[in-house]
Amino acid sequence: MAETRDPESDQPLPEPGGFPVQAVLIEALKQRMAFGLKKYGRPLETDNGRDPLRDMWEEMLDMVSYFTQYVLEQGTVLPGLEQFTRNPEPGRALSEGSGPAAGALVGAIPEICPMCRHEPHAPGRCRSQALNLGCGCLCE
Repeated sequence: MAETRDPESDQPLPEPGGFPVQAVLIEALKQRMAFGLKKYGRPLETDNGRDPLRDMWEEMLDMVSYFTQYVLEQGTVLPGLEQFTRNPEPGRALSEGSGPAAGALVGAIPEICPMCRHEPHAPGRCRSQALNLGCGCLCE
C-alpha cells in the first residue's frame, strides 16, 4: 500500500457512504467475544490446546457453504449446478447419465425449481417462463 496516491492508477477517492465498516466489525467482534465467554467460559486465547488451523478450516468450509446457499437462493447459476438439474444438457435427461450418481439424484430433485422456487420444476413448464419473469433458472 503506497503512502501517496497516484491519480492515474488508483481508484477515485471514496465518496461519503453508509455504515462505518470497521466500527460495525469491531462491534461484531465484541459480541462474538461475549458469545465465546458465555459458551466456553473464556475468550479465545493462544496455546489453548486446540488446532487453530483445523478450527479455521472447518469455519471456512461453513462460511463457503453458507455463502453458496445464499448465492443459489438469489438465483445465481454457479458452475457445477447443471449436474443437479433435470436436464444437465439440452436433450439429455439426468437419468441417462452425467456421472455415476446421476441416476440416484433423479429421485432427490425437488419438484420445485431449486433456482427460482417456481413450480412445477419441469423443462419448459417453469412459472417464471409463463409469467415472463426471466429469472434465468435452469428449468426453462
